[in-house]
Amino acid sequence: MLFKNILSKKGFNLQGLRAISYVHRSSPDLLLHHTLNDRLRMSRDTFGDKEFVSFPAQGINKSYSEFYKDVSNLASGLNALNFKRGDRIAIWAPNYYEWVQSQFAASYAGLILVNINPAYKAEELKYSLKAVGVSGVICPESFLTSNYYETMCDIIPSIRNGPLNNGEINSKEFPDMKHLITFGQTKSLNGSWSFNDICEIQSAESKKQIEEIQAKMIFDDVANIQFTSGTTGKPKAVALTHFNIVNNAFFTKQDWHFKEGQETICMPCPLFHCIGSILGSLLTVVNGGKICFPSPSFNGSKTLTTIQDDKCSFVIGTPTMFIDMLRLYDPKEFDIRSLKGLMMGGAPCPAALCDKLVDAWNVQNIILGYGATELSPGCVMSDLTVPLEERRKVTGRILPHLEAGVFDKEGRPVKKGVIGEIYFRGHAVMKEYWNDEEATKKILGRDRWLKTGDIGFIDEKETVTLTGREKDVIICGGENIYPAEIEQFLLTVPNVVEVQVVGVPDARLGEKVCAWVNVNEAGKKIIDEKYIKDFCKDKIAHFKVPHYVTIKDATQFPRTASGKVQKFKMIEISAKELGLENVKSHFS
Repeated sequence: MLFKNILSKKGFNLQGLRAISYVHRSSPDLLLHHTLNDRLRMSRDTFGDKEFVSFPAQGINKSYSEFYKDVSNLASGLNALNFKRGDRIAIWAPNYYEWVQSQFAASYAGLILVNINPAYKAEELKYSLKAVGVSGVICPESFLTSNYYETMCDIIPSIRNGPLNNGEINSKEFPDMKHLITFGQTKSLNGSWSFNDICEIQSAESKKQIEEIQAKMIFDDVANIQFTSGTTGKPKAVALTHFNIVNNAFFTKQDWHFKEGQETICMPCPLFHCIGSILGSLLTVVNGGKICFPSPSFNGSKTLTTIQDDKCSFVIGTPTMFIDMLRLYDPKEFDIRSLKGLMMGGAPCPAALCDKLVDAWNVQNIILGYGATELSPGCVMSDLTVPLEERRKVTGRILPHLEAGVFDKEGRPVKKGVIGEIYFRGHAVMKEYWNDEEATKKILGRDRWLKTGDIGFIDEKETVTLTGREKDVIICGGENIYPAEIEQFLLTVPNVVEVQVVGVPDARLGEKVCAWVNVNEAGKKIIDEKYIKDFCKDKIAHFKVPHYVTIKDATQFPRTASGKVQKFKMIEISAKELGLENVKSHFS
């Protein structure tokens, strides 16, 4: 036990314990023991015809009763396709109504929803599907430059030759895969079920089976798997239970001072991310309010229009999103006086940005948040009872019923005010990395303390302040990018010998990806920045493609005496060479 040595010390007293960087936050509100479907049914029964969700780009506006019916219909259709309790079903799509419908239908049918980043290309998709043994994929035919159906055909060629409007799959490479379901297509597709047709499959047998499944479901069942990258560069599958995410949504909305049934959230964040799906759609169900998704992918103008048209009281976004919205905002064009508050997360939030939002939008209830996918996701939020001037100086207080501690490199608790690695324990901590016991053990001990890899301290007021972050991660516009993953990918470029990736400052996005590439003699004749970027195109997600590429000799890489690359020096050198020395990022 982490505090065992302290408690056993001779002369130990309570004052000594209070000096330790440890905090537990109690609450009169009890922990909830519900599944997602329990919460949706409760809101349907309570709020019925009240508006729940709108997708203006699709012309969709649904009440709780209408949404519940749509969810029930999809769940029955999935059951009729022989999806079994505990099967993993992936949703690979931008922000569409079908995403939220699938989120709750998966729970309704006893399935585990797997969130796939809509920017993923073929290789990233293949890895994700195999990592968790996905049984089915739901996706649009296409969106902008991404053709999801064609990508599925590329990784499972038999789909392209399958019968029209029949999504049954039999693949040796993907033995768990049973079905492909697509929506938004204008004609029937080979090897794919129509989403709408699946929703129309209604049978007494399916409804009976679902009732039996729901009777067996418990709050500790895994509800959702979301992918996050580790320092090895391989994405890890975070398994979150109903207990994890229902309580995270509930206690977050409590800390946001939401009034039950009265708040309207504008959500421009992607649903595949836990901010969109847990602190967005699920939190809204738990609170009985309304949520509006302005567009399939972020659009600042459409977000402001949605706040105006739907009279949103709250908006959630990353610093980059708010920077873009401020740039577009004109009080003569957008009336956003309904806005009472906002939450900024996904990346460090600059104090200057808070000031600009107050001045331009007259919003005082600004909440800064910290979390991680492994923490369901929120665990630290601004205290709205504290004046904004003080609130913006710290990260915030932990959610109710959580514990936080700060520890040194040897895993020993430090005194309050001393910087160290922050650990968390409680209802927000994930169950595990799916099917990866070794990776789970590295950050999650038998005592259920989760090591975040982030640096900070706890002060005398038991407030948590983040001062740093996992040493290598790059945060670009709210996207977490792990250099090791890009480095491993770029090493597949012919004639590339060594690659090192760092983040360099950017005023709008926080950071941009910069790759140092060392090539052999043959490579020197053909490889330049354009060559590397062209190689990346359509192979990795757009936000992982290096914005800057510099070709370096091996001797130009700064190293320690033992030969290890010094990335902090690479960042300094890159900033100087690229003329970014005076650029201030979110992390400055």
